[in-house]
Amino acid sequence: MKRAISEKTLDLARLANGLKGPVSEETRARLGRATAAASRERRRWEEAHPDLPDPAEFRTRIAPLLATVPVRQLARLVGLSIPYVASIKRGERTPHPRHWERIEETVRALLRKGGEAVTGQE
Repeated sequence: MKRAISEKTLDLARLANGLKGPVSEETRARLGRATAAASRERRRWEEAHPDLPDPAEFRTRIAPLLATVPVRQLARLVGLSIPYVASIKRGERTPHPRHWERIEETVRALLRKGGEAVTGQE
């Protein structure tokens, strides 16, 4: 079954990718494939982890560590978009639990390296 990509999703893609104006069919198809792959990954993770952790656990255990890491660096290292990581750092969003371990391990590794995480720019 093929689902149409909503205009809201396209607007978010335009914002995230700096796209202006109409989106080509190729871009629409690429976005659709990426969205489908992310949905499959999320479903597989949720099937393997039926008891989802409480989001408060992320806010108390992992979120405080993010203050020292530049958004761009964290986004690059964990494979999430810059706008998504920025909203996580601001406390506006809690990432899906499948990302928690990767985020925490990445930040802790950077902190163990002597604070390299605080160098660079946002």
